[in-house]
Amino acid sequence: DLLDKLLQFDPNVRLSAYDALRHPYLEDHHSEEDEPVASAHVDWTFDDVQNDPDRLQCLIYHEAASFHPEILERDREALTARSWPTTPMTA
Repeated sequence: DLLDKLLQFDPNVRLSAYDALRHPYLEDHHSEEDEPVASAHVDWTFDDVQNDPDRLQCLIYHEAASFHPEILERDREALTARSWPTTPMTA
């Protein structure tokens, strides 16, 4: 019964995480104190931007470069060939 409720295609019918944790199947594992609920709805609109694959690859590469800036110099030629920035990108 729990699995059927969790796998509903329609999100309006699907069991929420809050309700799933209170299902009888999980009653032995449920602890109200260990499962805080967000006080407000999480805003995911930042994720609504439609990026083409090349732009996403560029963003991911530069995210990695923010942790390892030395790769920018190492890959300068390839970055230039793809018309990607050769300097660190900022938000």
